[in-house]
Amino acid sequence: MSKDQFKRNIRLSKIYFHVLLTASKSRYFVWTEGHDVLILCEALTSKPYNFKPKSSEREKVWESIAAYLNSLMSRELRVTARARAVRDRYQLLSKKFKNKMAEEERASGISPEMTETDKLLEQIVEQFEESERDAGEQSEKNDQNKENERKKAEEMRNRSMEKLGETQKRKATAEDGQQTTPRKRSSGSETLVYLREKAEREFELRQEELEVKKKEQSAQLQMFQYMQQQLQQQQQQQQQQMQVQIQQQQLQNQMLLALIEKITK
Repeated sequence: MSKDQFKRNIRLSKIYFHVLLTASKSRYFVWTEGHDVLILCEALTSKPYNFKPKSSEREKVWESIAAYLNSLMSRELRVTARARAVRDRYQLLSKKFKNKMAEEERASGISPEMTETDKLLEQIVEQFEESERDAGEQSEKNDQNKENERKKAEEMRNRSMEKLGETQKRKATAEDGQQTTPRKRSSGSETLVYLREKAEREFELRQEELEVKKKEQSAQLQMFQYMQQQLQQQQQQQQQQMQVQIQQQQLQNQMLLALIEKITK
């Protein structure tokens, strides 16, 4: 175990005992500052902001955070509302933090002094805001790509129609200049030529449209493969985090037993 991990375990153990000492004696669960710090520390580790809002992946992260809190709490103090309670609690803390920072900065004109909870909130809020900005930029980029492809397809279609119109105009001019064979005898061959050229233009247009669709499907496939890769990496990270959490829980249980033995002596 690294030095940083050991320090984090000691810190979590202190928070755990702080939760036990400051928890409400009521039969109902009451949030304490210790619970809040645990949520924020675990959120920085699990990184729910890496996933889209309201997505199943982000919900699973909140569920894992709630499960981790439950594993640390005694039966009477567990977060029975699971992921929703943890998510709502973070949103409330985030809102209060933003309002507090804005009010104190307006009042004093300088950045206010922050508590440990405020510092954790500042880090997480920045990560969530950055994630939202990236998601917005990606959405705008996708919309712009779709619009560019649509304009390109429309331009190809118009170009094909212009070529067809020019061909018809040229043939009409040639017919006006002819003074030999009667119109009846040439109408059949002219119709065939017109139909053949029209079919060729339509075929070229369909080929161009198919090429555009092919590029769109290729881009969608690349995006899907990228998302699959990100999901696999996240699953691997979650498995690693679960292993670390199990080790942390074992260490905390050992520390708790040692503390109990020390108290009873």
